[in-house]
Amino acid sequence: MKTITTSQYSTIDFYMATLDEKTGDVHDTWENVTWSKCYDESNTLVKKQWNGVTLNLPQNYETKLIKRYGFNWKTPSNFNGNRHINML
Repeated sequence: MKTITTSQYSTIDFYMATLDEKTGDVHDTWENVTWSKCYDESNTLVKKQWNGVTLNLPQNYETKLIKRYGFNWKTPSNFNGNRHINML
């Protein structure tokens, strides 16, 4: 889902996913991508603080982002990433 941009607010994307709580795999149903082995050794997501907010991130999130979007994943681009693959 995507909100509409207004003169006051930018657009926001909402993505739906299914979670396999046993393995920690997350299947992004919109992009058809499986983010595998997202839990750390304590069976939870990695917690990082950013701008006063706690982010719940998958284990090895930088490796996953590189595999999905390439080594320049921090640079905005129009590339939507590799699809239909398992993200380790």
